[in-house]
This record gives sequence, structure tokens and C-alpha cells, in this order.
Amino acid sequence: MGELAVFDYVASAFLGQLVAWRSDFARHSDVYDRTALRALVHKMKGSCQAVAALGVASRFEQAEREIPALQPSDWPPIRANLEEILSQLETEIRGIMARKERANYPPVGVATSSNT
Repeated sequence: MGELAVFDYVASAFLGQLVAWRSDFARHSDVYDRTALRALVHKMKGSCQAVAALGVASRFEQAEREIPALQPSDWPPIRANLEEILSQLETEIRGIMARKERANYPPVGVATSSNT
């Protein structure tokens, strides 16, 4: 399996988890369940590392360290920031995958061995 195929596999798994993560993140944030939030943020950090989003992973790592000492009123701006950078990462990964997909097909009108 080549590097791009590995990226596709890991990125697809990452994107497939986003709905569940967002749901869990919202649920744990709404009641400010520190233990559950910290565990989820840790998991999200590792997944960001797996798709080479090291800057995003580092922000999740910082939040993971901060959660135990935060007051519930401190959490909303951190939550909003994490949600925003996660959305940006999703957009970026989807863009990479779309560009890669387009690169696998020849432009319209270009002869290939399969259509000549």
C-alpha cells in the first residue's frame, strides 16, 4: 500500500468519526463532564496526529492538560476554538482528498489507453 493509499485510509477513518466525536463533544461539553471530555480530547488529539495535523493535535493536547483545572465558565471559548479548528481540518482533508480524486482522472478529451 502506497503512502497516498495509507493517507486515504487514515483520512477516511478520521472523517468517519467526526459525527460521533461532535455529538460526544457537545454532550460532554453541555454538562462539563471533565473526565469524558479529557478522554475524548485525548482521542481526538491522537487522530489529528494520525492525519499529520500536528498543529491541531497540539491544540487538543493543550486543552487536554487544561481541562482538569478549568471552571465550567472557562470552557465555552476553548470549546468554540476546538470546534472551529476541527471544522477547518475537516475542510482541508476533504479538499486534499477531492484534489487527489480529480488527479486520478484525465481531463475531458484526453486520450488514455482505456479510451483509445
